[in-house]
This record gives sequence, structure tokens and C-alpha cells, in this order.
Amino acid sequence: MKSFLQQVAQHYANESHLEDLYFIVPNQRGCTFFEQALQNELRHTTLLPQTMPMANFLGRIIGRVQASDLEALLVLYKAYCQVMGKTATPVAKFMQWGSIILNDFNDADLNLVDIYSLFTNVGDLRQISTDYLSPELKQLIGQMLHLNVGSWDDDDDNLWRRQNAGENDGEVKRTYFELWNNLHVIYDQFHRLLQEKGLSTTGHIYRETVRNISGAELENMGISRVVFVGFGYLHASELAIFKTLKDCGRADFWWDDASPIFSNEDQNPAAHYVSRYARLFPSPVVIEPLSFASQTISVVGIPSTVGQAKWAFHHVDQMIESGEIPHPENAIDTAIVLPDDSLFIPVLNSISPQLGQINVTMGYPLRRSSIVSLMHLVAKAHHRATPDTNNHESDFFRDDVKDILSHPIIKMAFTRQAMLALNRLEATNEWRVPASALTSFDFGDLFKPIPDADTANAIFEYINRLTVFCEKLLARIDGEASSHQRENSDNSVLPERTPLQSAFIKQYIDVLSQIKRTFAEHDIAAAGETVFFLVDRLTRTVVIPFEGEPLAGLQIMGLLETRSLDFQNMIVLSMNEHIFPKKHSISSFIHYHLRRAHHMPTAETEENVTAYNFYRMICRAKQVTLVHCTSSQKSGPSEPSRFITQLEKLYGINADAPHTDAQSQALRNGRRVAMRHITVEAKITVPNELVIQVPKAHTPLPDYVSPGVDEDEMHAHCLSASSINEYINCPLLFYLRPVEKLCEFDKRSEFMDAATYG
Repeated sequence: MKSFLQQVAQHYANESHLEDLYFIVPNQRGCTFFEQALQNELRHTTLLPQTMPMANFLGRIIGRVQASDLEALLVLYKAYCQVMGKTATPVAKFMQWGSIILNDFNDADLNLVDIYSLFTNVGDLRQISTDYLSPELKQLIGQMLHLNVGSWDDDDDNLWRRQNAGENDGEVKRTYFELWNNLHVIYDQFHRLLQEKGLSTTGHIYRETVRNISGAELENMGISRVVFVGFGYLHASELAIFKTLKDCGRADFWWDDASPIFSNEDQNPAAHYVSRYARLFPSPVVIEPLSFASQTISVVGIPSTVGQAKWAFHHVDQMIESGEIPHPENAIDTAIVLPDDSLFIPVLNSISPQLGQINVTMGYPLRRSSIVSLMHLVAKAHHRATPDTNNHESDFFRDDVKDILSHPIIKMAFTRQAMLALNRLEATNEWRVPASALTSFDFGDLFKPIPDADTANAIFEYINRLTVFCEKLLARIDGEASSHQRENSDNSVLPERTPLQSAFIKQYIDVLSQIKRTFAEHDIAAAGETVFFLVDRLTRTVVIPFEGEPLAGLQIMGLLETRSLDFQNMIVLSMNEHIFPKKHSISSFIHYHLRRAHHMPTAETEENVTAYNFYRMICRAKQVTLVHCTSSQKSGPSEPSRFITQLEKLYGINADAPHTDAQSQALRNGRRVAMRHITVEAKITVPNELVIQVPKAHTPLPDYVSPGVDEDEMHAHCLSASSINEYINCPLLFYLRPVEKLCEFDKRSEFMDAATYG
């Protein structure tokens, strides 16, 4: 069975002037695999065509550069201030909800929504329901409006009715309408400022392409034909681009809808979009139809989240031994998919030694790194610090300082100094710790306050201090790694995976540099909290890429990286509800009904797209292994993903149960798939009992209770009732406390209690 990309490549391999074609694939990974498939099908020497993702292709057509997230956010703030004037909020507050407006603008552009119509008709609604807003978003709106709206309970569906009952009658509605009705003006000013810089957003690039694209323009650019390969859900702008290119005869379209799962739109929502697109834009050749014949799906329940990673490579070892992976040194036909990126490090720690090359496609999110968690603690400490006007410094809350000093990355890089500082805290038991008590240490830059939070130079000075700290931390970690490797002949790394930590710190330094450069360019004064918020926001989206050979070795991927790709063996982890698929919610100021009316994406849209990606991913795999966790999570009991239930009810037959004649016939014809359920039991290892023995000294009992050499009768050690009970309960504890006088340390209290007064 040939993969989807191989079938497309086979169709164009013998075409003349192949170099004039443009192949547009959903992601960069698909481009790499398609180029490889095309090279394998070519039988003559020729120039390869251009292969690129959609955004790159459209950017080339209209000659625009996409602005970075931070750049776009600051330009949006400038536009907001110019339109709103004196009523504009400070940049520190704007940063917390400006990104939501930015996403709304982008969604509107991608779906070709009339901006004026969208942002001016809210006043026509008889009432505005806020039940679609998350509690966090409700609080942001309260900050945005400069009004004390109180506590908004989830049961309170109508914000405006509640406010009209108060003394600020209509104030919230008036202020909100003022912002909403000006959003179309802010939108125009925002894109005007971006255009002056030669920049644009992703959505606006699509909208501009729809306005400007034509067959004559493509002819002038030397583009004879464009081939769109393996797309799923399309925004309205993409549909318009496809229609324009189809009408001028310059486009081919290939849809991967060969699986029987996509044959019935009513039965499976995953088939809704791709079936409709296949009718609107037919493929040049029908893709080889698929069936469930020779496919096996195994559903594995494991009572541990991390245990999924361990079991995955145990399963890989079994497939190597059985010959299902014939070439373990280059297991290119096997992929492990991680819908939950928190399993990435456990998967790396579980890699089988029998495997050769490993290629990681998904990368690792910077937000899960130790340096980001450390900076979260630093931001919290500065937020709760009390400024000391006499000494021009800050006093930090004791627990915040302890959290920073106890952080793993501080303990690893500054072990002795961190222990010394912690011992001082225990000895003094200060409730508030002055910054001067910590700045003498090598990590002291973390506690130096910003002298004047309203000037750009002060912000830059603080960013420089954070950068210096990160560089110092990087030098210490790299030094520890070098000495550790010299001491160990097996070249193993530190338990904290130091090379990975170094990559995170380098990326964090780049984030700080980007913030400094962008604020200097736009000349926007910010507060200290704004810097921490921006760093936190940027680190949410940064992913550490890994260098490797994408066309060799077992593949470790995210769900989106699997688009258009096919593998013989698929192992999908975290097949639990609310993880895969995720519990979708869209943070937006645009009401759900307005989104539906303007054909903008909703939570249901996101779920259908995820369903299509999942079913397409497994459609050509011979061995599909779906692993889910059976233990309870914080949010409640772990349930298997709805995709597992759908496969069982609609397409599956239990492989281990007796089959009727009809079921056997369905399996042979490929109308049903054999499903096998496996439950992995946790092996509980009972540790050897630790026995502590103290050799008995032949000392008469009176020697324990009689006064010591320097004691009088009043201070004699007597056996109290509690000490006798202690001896009965645990003789060892009796020996350690009354006899050897070893006592536990008193737990420090942050506040005065009865024991403090005496």
C-alpha cells in the first residue's frame, strides 16, 4: 500500500516542466516527506519543484512579512491609544487582554468577515449574555473598563442587567459599547501602522491575497500551476483562494479521504469538511480506496501517566523481536504521537537502546522548562515585595525567597550559596527579607528591584540584569556538565539533563533580547509587571527545535505534525478525554452567536478538525496502538477518549471474543476493524524493611534517671507518663529523645502564635 504522498508524487513524477509547479502542503514536515517521495518516483534528471506551506506561498505572492507576536501587540497598542485617546488603559493592563483582540482580528481576517458589520451591531442585541466568558476573561474585562464590577459568578448570565441594578447604572454598557464600536477603527489604524513598517499579520496576508490574486498576476510571477496537497479544514479566505485558482485553471487539489471512515458525513463529523471540499475541488485522480483489512487496533490501559512512555518503548522492543520493525536502526515506518507534550521528557528518558536513530519533530515547549518556572517565582516575589522608601530597595516575603532558593535550577547551579542563604533565613526567621541581604550572592540579580518602573531605561536595565543572570547560570551549568562528563567514561549527562537546560536558557535569553529590542523600537514605557507578563506570554509559544534527520529513525511527533504523513506502526499516547481531544474553549470578545453568524471558528469546529486529523492519521497504519491512562487525575477519573468509543461502536469488532458469521464476513471484507483491549497492571515492589538497631548498653536504670554531674535534684531526668508511653509505642524513639536528647526542629511560623508568646 502506497502512502498518500507517494500517490501524489507518482502522478506528477513524469510530468514535463516539473520545476514550474508549486506544491503547497499544510506544514513543513509534510514538505520534506513529499520531496523525498517525489525523488523516489523520478526516473529522469530534472529540477525539483517548489514545495512550501500555505503561509509562505501567500507571503511570496503579496510581498509581505509576517510580524512577530510582540511586534503586532505593541503596534496594536499604539493604534488603540490613537483611537481611544485619554480613555486608553496603560500598557501594563492592555497587554493582558490585547492579545485576545489580536486573535479576534486574525480570525476575522482569515474568514473574510466584514469588520464594520462585526464590531458595530452589538448594540442591536436586546441583552448580552456573558456565559461564554471564562472567569479569567471576565476579570480582564473588569480591569479594562476601570470599573469595580465585583465578583461575577458563573450563574450570573447577564452582566448588563446586574450592573443596571446598581448605582453605576449603564456605565459598564456604555464603556463596553464605546470600545466595541471603535474596534473597527482600531483595526484600520492597526493595519495602517503595520503597512508602514512593511509588516502584516497571518490573517491579513490571507485577506490581501484574496483581494489581489488573479491568473494574470500568477503568470507574471512565473507560477504556471499550484498543487494543494492534503489540506483539512479551510477558512473562508482559503476557500476563496482555491476557487480563484480553480476558475483560472491553475490549481490541482488532493484530498486524503480514502478511508471508509470518511464515506459517511452524517455518521462521523470528521468527514464533514473534507467530503464537502472534495466535491467542490475534485482531485485529478481518485486516491487508492482503503479498508480495515489487515489493520489491527490495540487499546492499552496503563495506571500511570509517565508509565505510558515506559510501556511505549517496551512495545517497540516487542515489535523489534517479532519482526514488525525489521530495521530498528532506521525505524522510519514507526511513529509515537504525543497529544500531551508534558510526556516529552518521560519519552526521551525511555528510549529503547535497540533503536538507532530517533527524530523528534514536535520539539519541547519552553514554558515547561525550569528557567521559566524559576522566573514565575521571581515575578511573584517582585509582585508581593514591599518597597522600602528609606533605603530605595524592596523587602521580599520570606516564603517567596525560600521558594526561589529551593528551586532545582538554583540548587543545582548555586548549591553552596543557596544553602547558606537558606540557613540564614532559618536562623533569623525574618518575615520580610531585605534585598540587600541577597544581592551579594551570584544569584542576587534576581532580587534587585527596578528603581523607576515608569521609564524605558529602568526596564532595559532590569532586562540586562536578568540576561546577566541567565548567562552566569548558563556558564555554571555548562561547567558542571563538562566536569561530569570527564568523571564518567560513559559520557552520561547530569540527572537534570543539563544540555537541554542549556538550550532552554539560551532561548530565554533570546526572548529577553526580543522584548528589549521591540520596546526600544516602539518607545513604549512599561512597568516591571509588564516585562514579566511579556516574558511569560512569549515563553508560552516558543518551542525548542531539535536537530535531526527527518527522513530517518523512529519519529516522535505531535498531532499536527502527522498531517499528510503515513506510518506502518502508530503508537498514540494520552488517549484520554479532555487531553485528546482537548477541552476546547476560545478566548474571545466576540460572542458565540456572532461567531456562528459570521462563519468564524467555534469550539465545535476545533473538535471536528481534531477528529479529522486523528482518523486520517491512523487510516493506513497496520498496527495502531492507542494508550490511555486508567488512574484518576486531578480533574477526576480518567476516561478513555471519545475516539476510542467511536471506533468501538462504529467500526470495531472485539478481536478476542467469538465472532458471528456476519462479523467474520465484515472483518474479511474490511468493513470492520479488529480491536484488542489490553490492561497493564502496575507492579508494586515492596522495599526491604529498614531495621535500625541500637546495641543495648548495660547501664543501670538509675543512671538514666539520677541527676547528672552538673545537675541538682530539681533537674533530674525523671520518667514521665508520656515518656513511658513513648517507650511502649517505640523503644527506638524513646532512646533518641529522652536518652540521647535528640529533638525535632521547631517549625518556623510566619506569624505570632500562642507558642511565641509563651
